[in-house]
This record gives sequence, structure tokens and C-alpha cells, in this order.
Amino acid sequence: MGGPKGGGLWRFLWAVLVFLSLALGQVFPQGGGRYLYSDGTQQELLPTPEGYRLRYWKEGRVFREDRLKGGAEGLFLLGVGLPEGYFPFSPPLLLYPSRLDLGLSWGGSAQFRGQRVALSARVEGIE
Repeated sequence: MGGPKGGGLWRFLWAVLVFLSLALGQVFPQGGGRYLYSDGTQQELLPTPEGYRLRYWKEGRVFREDRLKGGAEGLFLLGVGLPEGYFPFSPPLLLYPSRLDLGLSWGGSAQFRGQRVALSARVEGIE
């Protein structure tokens, strides 16, 4: 974490997570940390070799786990783990491009649990 190369990667990942949290209207915990919401749900962000896992806990049990991966193009949602199993997005869904500018639009679609899902987003303002 101390070198210039590692510092740039951490700054990129931090920026992606900040934009992800703003766009979803919620704040994500730092890696390994947890947030507690008023309904009793806890959210935990865990770094993994392939990216991140965003776990959702309630009453001491994980009920959902999003698998995320950052890359040169941005942050992708690889799939969602639910009590019934893991369900990948095919292809992975781009949640946020690596650079967010005012007016930028992006979107995509993927197969998820036998259905076509789509995401469409636009940067409307920067605060």
C-alpha cells in the first residue's frame, strides 16, 4: 500500500467505491467494515482476489452477496449470491465507468436468472 503504484490503485478503487455509493444512494463500508441500517441489515465490503464481495447480513445470516470487480473500464457486477445459490450476470454488468463526467451516459444489459435485465445511467450533477 505504501508505494506509488499501490497508491494509485487504492485511489482508483476508493474513487470507484465513492461513486458507486453515491449513485446507489447508500454509503458502503471500508473494506472489512460493516454498516448497520435502521432495519437491522448490516452491509460488509470484503476485498477478494477477484475484486470485492458486498455482503448483506440480517439476524446473523448473510442473505445476499454482490460480487464486484474493478478494471480499466470501471466497476462491474459479476453476480449475486442468494440463499438459493449464486447467479451470475452474463455478461457482467457495468455499474460505473472508470471516469464519471457531467452528462456522461452508460448502460448495458445482461441475462440474470433467466431474464434480461438492463441498466441505464447518466451523471446529472457533481457536488
